[in-house]
Parts: sequence; structure tokens; C-alpha cells
Amino acid sequence: MGYLLLTTPPHMADGQLNMAALLLFFVVLFGLAASLGILIALQMHKRWPALTGRPFYKPDPIIAIRQGGLFALAVVTIALLAFFQLADLAFVVVVILLIVLFETFLQSRFHD
Repeated sequence: MGYLLLTTPPHMADGQLNMAALLLFFVVLFGLAASLGILIALQMHKRWPALTGRPFYKPDPIIAIRQGGLFALAVVTIALLAFFQLADLAFVVVVILLIVLFETFLQSRFHD
């Protein structure tokens, strides 16, 4: 995470980007964000079942997995924008709105 925070990508000895290290970083970041997102979503679904899109049913853990994955997708997308120095408040807001819109579509499409 220090590479992203300091905006210095990992370089090989010849000065080129180490693509394997970058790929590994973003895969690990996705896994970390997804696992934290799933845990948070599970706890929030116990407290507020309406967040699953099915307020009168027992919360389904699959919905928490989907929401955690979408959260991780948003985190990795924003991290990639920051890595390529394209991160702007407008881009961050658009990414978040697109993820929320997609989740809303999935909830309305697959509602029982």
C-alpha cells in the first residue's frame, strides 16, 4: 500500500515497471477490500435487513458476498485511477454512483 500512497510504482532494476508486483498488489487489494466488505455487509444485514433488497425475509449471505465484491471493485477502480494519477473527486463520485446503480439494478432485477 505504500507504493500507492507515495505514488511511486515498483520498478525493476532496469527502471521499468514490475507488472507482476503491480498485479499482485491489486489482486491482494481486491481480496482485502472484498473480505472486509463482506464482513461489514453481513453485520449491516443483521441490523438492517432492508439493505439486502428483501426487507421481510431472512438476509441471504450471497447478497453480502455480492455487495462486498462490488465494494472491492470500487476500491480497486479508485486505486487504479490514483495509480495512473487520474483520480479526481468527480471520478471517485462517478465510480461510487455506478457501483450503487449496479447494485440497485441487481436488487430490483433479482427481487423475489
